[in-house]
Amino acid sequence: MPAHIPVDLSNCDKEPIHIPGQIQSHGFLIVVDQDCIIRYHSDNIPLFIESIDENLIGKHVNDIHSLIGRNEPKDFIVQLITFGKNNRSFEQTNPFATDIQGKPFYLIISPTDNYYLLEFEPAASDLTIDLQKIIGKSVSEMLADKKPAAFARQFGASG
Repeated sequence: MPAHIPVDLSNCDKEPIHIPGQIQSHGFLIVVDQDCIIRYHSDNIPLFIESIDENLIGKHVNDIHSLIGRNEPKDFIVQLITFGKNNRSFEQTNPFATDIQGKPFYLIISPTDNYYLLEFEPAASDLTIDLQKIIGKSVSEMLADKKPAAFARQFGASG
């Protein structure tokens, strides 16, 4: 972006990608289908979740509950997806504060044609929850037109 244009939340979509072909290293991505079966995931999950199977493809999202959201109901991700789908928006739930092995994380859900992108980011930051909601909504809108398989391949995810 040209130096004379100030960067703020209204024009962050114009900011250049700093590391093409990479998912940002501060979090990880899981893509589930309409039945909440994991179809793709970023390769960096083991960096955030100890003792996780490196290949989650074909597993139901509830199968990883013992590692993600231990303080939540076993089907909390399914409940969040259902709530967002029924309301035609994930604005009320994004970001969802949860934990991964006792560490605070935010879950941001973005719908695509037939999939849901589950982005997990560490909650330890200087950002406020309102800023997280704005960013989550923006990311959801930007990704709404993406095809998950192409998105996953483009950004180094397994699938």
